[in-house]
Amino acid sequence: MDMQPVEINEVREIQPSANVECPYSLNEKSIQSNLAVFRNIRINGEKVVDVLNAKPGEIIFVTADVGLHLAGFGPYVINQIIVGLEPTDGRVMGMKGIGAQQCILNALTQDVRPFQASFTLRMPDRPGKYDVRFNNTMEYTPKDALSHWSETSEWLLPPKEGTIATINVE
Repeated sequence: MDMQPVEINEVREIQPSANVECPYSLNEKSIQSNLAVFRNIRINGEKVVDVLNAKPGEIIFVTADVGLHLAGFGPYVINQIIVGLEPTDGRVMGMKGIGAQQCILNALTQDVRPFQASFTLRMPDRPGKYDVRFNNTMEYTPKDALSHWSETSEWLLPPKEGTIATINVE
């Protein structure tokens, strides 16, 4: 498995795969928020536990099976799923390294099938607890989606239900 980090904020087109097992199976814990669901989540090759430890600036490697449930949306809606970090106890003025870091899906609704995502996230330099969260958006471009959840913008701030894991940066 290639575990080379990719440049942070790099947007990659994900090719949906019909070979990935359906992420809506009830035989394993799923994380569901808004219109997306994550399961079979692994960080640095390990199954996710309640809280993981990382060093400031460390790059973690995440894999997961991902799906969308889009009942009621037309076939030509552009969807993105963005992932990033949010402080577990809330934002403090001047925090760096938080917000969206990757867009793991950019596709029309009709083209989305369950897929396996793999991405990297860089931990903030400031010690503390951070949630790895996801949110789905319907922006025109991945760049637009990423820009709305940043260090300075909370417009697309994912809800707590979108927490994939909690990382203790120390």
